[in-house]
Amino acid sequence: MDEDRAGSSIAHRAREHIGWWLSAVGAITGIVALLLSMTWPYEWRDNANSVCGRQYPKYLTDLADVGIVARDLADKERATAKGGSPVPDAEYQKAGKSYQVAGNRLSEMLGDLRDLDRPWPWLGNFDDQIETAMDQGSALARSFSSAGRAQSEQKGGDEWSEGKDKEINQHLDDVEQRMEGWFKSLEALKIDQCSSSPPD
Repeated sequence: MDEDRAGSSIAHRAREHIGWWLSAVGAITGIVALLLSMTWPYEWRDNANSVCGRQYPKYLTDLADVGIVARDLADKERATAKGGSPVPDAEYQKAGKSYQVAGNRLSEMLGDLRDLDRPWPWLGNFDDQIETAMDQGSALARSFSSAGRAQSEQKGGDEWSEGKDKEINQHLDDVEQRMEGWFKSLEALKIDQCSSSPPD
């Protein structure tokens, strides 16, 4: 009888211990699975650099086109000021389109960056830094688009508007200032593939 009780007690304790170990193993397995499924800052950075490696060269090409078109337009305006033929409306529209293309390209790249899985918020302020960079990039893209719209609305000859010219220059000043801020935010994240200097 005592042996039966002892055996029953041992079996009961064994079941409790086995149950406890199974619960512990299950919890540990869940934690390991969670850790494996997490995106870590270095992974996000690698993925972001991969996106930039694909998209940023195209954006730099668009920026180079902006520079070429803007210099060409400035040369034509100087020639007009010296008594040459008026700049055709199409030249202003061409410049405007180049600004908008650059803005659209940047927006496309930012969309791909925003689609990346973010690191968990409790891993530090990395998520805040990412959001700052994305917001700064979006503001830059909007400034490009605004400059493009304003430039496309400029007219040549007697219809040329000094007010419109000031508006265009204000948007282009915004582009320059926002680009500097965007580069700084990317450097803070160590996104090297998107933080090289644009062409002059």
